[in-house]
Amino acid sequence: MSNVFQLFSQKKNKNPSNPNTGMTIAVANILASSAHLGRTIGELSRNFDAIDRIIDALDDPEIRNRHKQSMKLNRETLTNATFELSQQISKLPGLQIRAASGKIE
Repeated sequence: MSNVFQLFSQKKNKNPSNPNTGMTIAVANILASSAHLGRTIGELSRNFDAIDRIIDALDDPEIRNRHKQSMKLNRETLTNATFELSQQISKLPGLQIRAASGKIE
């Protein structure tokens, strides 16, 4: 995510030699951030697996079921967010092409 923050902290060049440079940098930073996020999601998923093993060892069935349901909802939320992000990222090349052709303001 630090790449995205770096993008927004950069000073705008009022007379860029290539008007598409900003878009190219933005797309590259977003893709780099997405790759980093993907690795972080993988780590989070492994942590979810560890939590599931701990929940399975709980003696109280009511508490175990409540925590299992909560973990299920957390995994579904993570899966849905990851899917939505991948859908949006897949649109970036088209956005970059439209920007290069001057069709984006």
